[in-house]
Amino acid sequence: MDDPIGEFASDLRELRQRAGNPGYRKLARLALFAPSVLSSAASGHRLPSLPVTLAFVAACGGEPEAWQRRWHELAASQGVTPAQEGRRRPRRTCRCRPQWSVRPRRRPPA
Repeated sequence: MDDPIGEFASDLRELRQRAGNPGYRKLARLALFAPSVLSSAASGHRLPSLPVTLAFVAACGGEPEAWQRRWHELAASQGVTPAQEGRRRPRRTCRCRPQWSVRPRRRPPA
């Protein structure tokens, strides 16, 4: 496989299989991350954060130390530092304006 992040994700999916293929909801209860976050980690679209990776591995009964070492090696090869990894911009889920940006209505002249 030419895609190291895809291979990493494939190995996460294999680990999940060896753990009895628990559903992402069950994994979420153990890992304390949302099911969608764990599913995304195993998708291979991008490198999951280190905390998500370690929680996924622990929930599946894997060896966190080995996965942490592997994550750091992969992150370094992709040019990602742990400081950058934690600064991903959160997706905006609401298109509404923040409360502070709403102007008060003007009263019509009397």
